[in-house]
Amino acid sequence: MLKHLTIEEMVALLAPLVGKGKRLKTFLSIKEVAPWHDDVEAAYQAVLAVRPVDTSRSPELRALDGQLVRADGQHDNLARATSFYLQGERALCLAAETPDTDRAAQCQRAYDLLFPDGLAIINLNYLAESGNTARIGKLLEKQAEVVSLLESIPVRGKKTLADTVDAWLAAGETLAELENKREEELAEQAVPASKANIQQARGQWLRLVSLILHNLEMSRAAPEAIEAIRGPIARASERAGKRYPTGNLETDVLDPESDPGAAGDGTGAPNDDKAAPAKKPA
Repeated sequence: MLKHLTIEEMVALLAPLVGKGKRLKTFLSIKEVAPWHDDVEAAYQAVLAVRPVDTSRSPELRALDGQLVRADGQHDNLARATSFYLQGERALCLAAETPDTDRAAQCQRAYDLLFPDGLAIINLNYLAESGNTARIGKLLEKQAEVVSLLESIPVRGKKTLADTVDAWLAAGETLAELENKREEELAEQAVPASKANIQQARGQWLRLVSLILHNLEMSRAAPEAIEAIRGPIARASERAGKRYPTGNLETDVLDPESDPGAAGDGTGAPNDDKAAPAKKPA
């Protein structure tokens, strides 16, 4: 039932034979199969290259996600700070012994310009947030009065609210850059292998493993050494066969029997159990 194995199972079964562990040493100690180790590595790389994409494993995506979370937190906090400072300045103007209604009105106009929907913007997606800061940047280019007001409101240290807004806009640009990079990474990783490549990789794996199993049957190596190589493959094959009692494969698993280069049982392996072990070409 080797042909019922999934690509992921094929990867997992050969992985111990291409590493540096005990099973590799065992494999190389069996003279009937040791010469095929280069082919084992080739077959492993072939199925590894066409296995289903799991972007959650990508260290690049995990890094980008972390950067996006940090940039989003900075963006949201800077937006809140800008909002609170404008509202605070307006409240102080109105609370003065002689209320400064003109400056209070300026603060309100600036707030309405920067936050037409209040702080709802911080609950939207990354691209929407970055699009909003881009909008604000263009508006401020034509709003000298608002910029002057922002520059007149002190914040922590020797900076002004204008510096806070600049940092907010920069955080929005960072969000856009990181989100675009993430989309590019997703698009690059999500390109599935072609059916032809999957078929070729499966056929290569099946023919080689069938050949190895056949040679192990003829081997005079210690039984425990033979079982260490044969056992995991046999058990996985048995489990796969139980998954498909009718002999039909899942739709996402390609059948190597459709490979025109395959022969016999679809694996290309010898069908004569009494044949001598195949020799590795010199």
